[in-house]
Amino acid sequence: FSSGNMDTLAKSVSELQDPSLAPSVVVQTLRSILEHQKDVLADLEYKQMFFVSLDLVLLLRGLLIDSSSTIRSLALRTLGHLVKSRRICSDIHTCGVDFMISRTLELCAGTKSPERLEALKVLKKFSQEHVDIFPKCWVFTLWSFSRQLEDPFSLLSLEMLAEISLQNPKIAVEAGAIHALFSSLLLLPCIPLRKPMIHTILSLLDPAHSRNIIVSRVDISMIFAPLMEPYPKHKPEIWNKMHERWKLCTSACVAMLKSWTGLISLASHPYGITTLLKALALPNVKVKQQVVLGFFELFRIPLPETEKPHHLGYDHRYHHFHSHTGINCDPNSKDPKLNRCRPGRLNLVDNYIAALLVAFLDSGLIEALVNLGTQMAGDKSCSDLIIGKVSLPLAVNLLLGEILTLANKLLPARQCALLQTLPLLVQQAVVPQLDPVLRSRSNVMISNLHNDNNRSHIRQIIEERKSNRMTDIRRQLDQDLEETAFTAKLKETKILSEKNHQLWNWNFISEIFDGPMPNSSLFEFVLRSGVLKKFLGFLSPYEQVFSEEPILEKTEIYVETAYAAILLISSNSPEILSGFFQEINEVLKAELEGFNMTTKEGLKSTTRLKRYDEDSPMMHKRKTTFFSKKRLETKLVGHYFHFIRICSQFEKGDSLLNAIGIYKTFKSFCTQQPPRQEIIELILKSLQYSSSSSQSVMESLLSHSSQSIRFLATQHFRFLLKNLSIIQFADWGIKMLTEKLNDPWAPLRSLVLDIMDEATYESECLESLISLKPDLARHGLAGKSLQYRLLSHPTGFSYLSSSKFIEIEIQEWLKEETLINYVLCLEANVASCIECFHSSLDDNDYTEDSELDEEEREEREKERERERDVGINWEGVERERERE
Repeated sequence: FSSGNMDTLAKSVSELQDPSLAPSVVVQTLRSILEHQKDVLADLEYKQMFFVSLDLVLLLRGLLIDSSSTIRSLALRTLGHLVKSRRICSDIHTCGVDFMISRTLELCAGTKSPERLEALKVLKKFSQEHVDIFPKCWVFTLWSFSRQLEDPFSLLSLEMLAEISLQNPKIAVEAGAIHALFSSLLLLPCIPLRKPMIHTILSLLDPAHSRNIIVSRVDISMIFAPLMEPYPKHKPEIWNKMHERWKLCTSACVAMLKSWTGLISLASHPYGITTLLKALALPNVKVKQQVVLGFFELFRIPLPETEKPHHLGYDHRYHHFHSHTGINCDPNSKDPKLNRCRPGRLNLVDNYIAALLVAFLDSGLIEALVNLGTQMAGDKSCSDLIIGKVSLPLAVNLLLGEILTLANKLLPARQCALLQTLPLLVQQAVVPQLDPVLRSRSNVMISNLHNDNNRSHIRQIIEERKSNRMTDIRRQLDQDLEETAFTAKLKETKILSEKNHQLWNWNFISEIFDGPMPNSSLFEFVLRSGVLKKFLGFLSPYEQVFSEEPILEKTEIYVETAYAAILLISSNSPEILSGFFQEINEVLKAELEGFNMTTKEGLKSTTRLKRYDEDSPMMHKRKTTFFSKKRLETKLVGHYFHFIRICSQFEKGDSLLNAIGIYKTFKSFCTQQPPRQEIIELILKSLQYSSSSSQSVMESLLSHSSQSIRFLATQHFRFLLKNLSIIQFADWGIKMLTEKLNDPWAPLRSLVLDIMDEATYESECLESLISLKPDLARHGLAGKSLQYRLLSHPTGFSYLSSSKFIEIEIQEWLKEETLINYVLCLEANVASCIECFHSSLDDNDYTEDSELDEEEREEREKERERERDVGINWEGVERERERE
């Protein structure tokens, strides 16, 4: 700014220091400063305008006690422009202006006056610019406003306290701001800010520096206070208010326990989870109802919707609890994050629920639910309390059954073996010395838990395990069958005797392909019998039998049996499938040409397939092809692509597919215009990419003219990363991804960098990427992050050293003054530690052991032992001094 503006500001300040000025002149002068000099105020620096700034702060302090509210408001607005300078903020605290602002806020408490609004703006700007020197008196003021719920700025004060607590937790704890955040979770007017307050508390409990302060000075269990309040039955006017506080309390606890930070904090607190469980033993049934509702939400159990006791459907409703397959690994999934999970990995939600179960089970959850269930079994007052659409006692039974189910699925068998026996409940049911009423209620609860519908999921798991064992034994016995017994088993399938496939015994067919057939002698016998020929005829696209079956639950056995048959033949004699795959290839070619292939006559000979003429009236109707989008969604035709995938798993099968020309046909689909996305998606999933022919199909897709197709093919690389050992992704996949770094479409380049970053966690992929030496510097922060990953490998370090990447990064790092000061301070501390030993290493002061008496030698030996204990030895220090 020009010196003229600064001189004008200095002149205005000197004029305002005249005590004889009329109030109207003071107002006019302040408005002139705010109108013409506010830019100068915002950038006032201590070195240039120290005396002006200090005089201005002192002047404004006097104006804050003026009798005119207009003058006080203008003074506060002027201060709002000054708080950008750290020096002036220090002057505000030194000169006591912060106390004057607190006084202004308290005098205007409960109002929406302009003066109070300007004061709050000063606090807001101060907290945004220099929260580390935020005055403690202001925190006290905000805390008092947040407690006055009728105040119009109560929620604003609470929000400012949350921001200050995140940036300066020490002053927030000392001034009671953290206490206000915890209390706000239980206040009805603060409901709009409950989620931000919970996130603030969890953010404070996460890092160690703030967590230690909070845990040592704030009682976290205060959020459980409403559960422990006495219930005044003789004061019905406050019942509704208490019911709302119970709801807020349980919802706050559940919200905190839904995060790892909240779970660890409450589980480690001596009165955290235990207090929640003890609430189930309170005489107030309304409290019990709220806590049970909280457990349903916490463990992600849907509320019961029927009056009859039944299992809530774990396998159908808990789609996020797949302990065998993990989260959805389908490359077709719309969520790219789900595709990054490899098969066999558990869903992280499973790990969280398992940790939650361990914490609650160790605190006595099962015992608390058993006691609650037995107490309410005959209590008529509890039958009026509804959870979902059932009574509270029945809901407790269902909750206990679901908890046992979760433990059985997610916890180790050894840990939950005793848990499933419910020793407390059994003891209450069988010990004769106990109360007969309690025994009766316990027996009722046991019968409910073992109800046919209620605990069928446990028996289903046992039956599945038993069935799997029996299947393994039967498969082993079937492989040892003689031809006579095997012939009788073939007759039971009715393949050779019945033409209608719906009359075949599909269970026996499935057992044959899964059991005896791997036996080589029996496989040859089946070839001679003609069973395979007839079954392949059933699968043939020319016959239009398998392909015309709808996608229904009853047709799943057709697909499973077909997969087993194709897998068996491909592993033994893939040449048998030559004619079958030749037919599939012909159909694909006809699809590529756009023929109408919905008739058997057209399928029997592709030369007689008639294409719609562009001028014919048929062209105006919807053209139906064999692999049309509608048929792929409703018929089994899409499984022909999966048959190709099964065959390509084997080297001979892959060579057969290549000789037939299926890969060549796939490449034609990849260049077709307009592209058939539904076909391309099936092609992507049907390839194993173990040969150069199948890899060339991917290259065609990556070079497609359509951006959406290129993006779809690149996104499929996430799925391929799950099968690194099978498809040797590091040998060819990284090379293709590197080439796509030159794609003209920015979102695609960003996706490639993201996939590369994930792939570099595999050592083979990292080495392959280093050997290609891609130019990552031109890809911004994502490229630089990938370069940092290359530094973790010796070859990558050498490559980046030769490209001067490390030297440039060090130069950039040296420009950060705070980082340099940190290193200099660290080196100074190390030097001082070494220097303290130099005097002892001086030759003039050192005495050989032989020249010392026995007592001195023992003392020196003890000193050396102490040095070894702390990791210091004289030889190392001596070498360090010589190196310096």
